[in-house]
Amino acid sequence: MALVDLKTYIPESKAVYDMRYGTDNNILGKVLQPDYPTQIDEAVADRLVLISNDLAKKSLVLVFWDLWRPRDVHRQLLDFNDDPMSVNPNSPHLYGAAVDGTLAVAGSLELLDMGTEYDDFTKKAWPGYPDLTQTQRQNRDLHTEVFARYGFSQWPTEWFHMTFDKLAEEPPTTIS
Repeated sequence: MALVDLKTYIPESKAVYDMRYGTDNNILGKVLQPDYPTQIDEAVADRLVLISNDLAKKSLVLVFWDLWRPRDVHRQLLDFNDDPMSVNPNSPHLYGAAVDGTLAVAGSLELLDMGTEYDDFTKKAWPGYPDLTQTQRQNRDLHTEVFARYGFSQWPTEWFHMTFDKLAEEPPTTIS
C-alpha cells in the first residue's frame, strides 16, 4: 500500500476536503482524530484525478468526507455500530482503496441533493432506495456512473461509498 496525500493530486482549489472524522460533524458527534488525513492509495489518487477532470467539464467538483481511515478511527466506528453492512470490519478505507464523498457545483460549492447526509445508516442511503425525487435519483446516478467509469463500485448500503475494485480484491485481516 503506497499512500499519498490526495491534495497533491487534486488541490483544494479543485475539490472540497470536508474530512468529517476530523470534526464533530459526523455520526458520533465528536472529533475522532484531529488533523484527519487526506491520504489515499496512489492508484486511487490517479483515478480520482480522472474523475475530477470529467466532473469539471460539467462544472462539478468532488467533495471528500473520508479516504484512508486510521485503525483507531475505524475501531471507534465499530464500537458505535458493529453492523458489518454499515461499518465493514475489513473496510477498504483501512488500506486506502475507498472514498466517501459527494459532488458539488463548482464555484458555489453547493452540494448536489442526494437524499441523505453522510453516514446515514438508514435504508434511504441505499443506492437503490426507491423513494427519491427525480433530481436526487439523477444526482446519485451521476455520482455512481462517473466512479464506475474508472473502476469503482458502490457499497450496497451507502450511496456515498466507492471502492476501487482492483485494490479491494485482497482486503487485510479483520481488525482485532
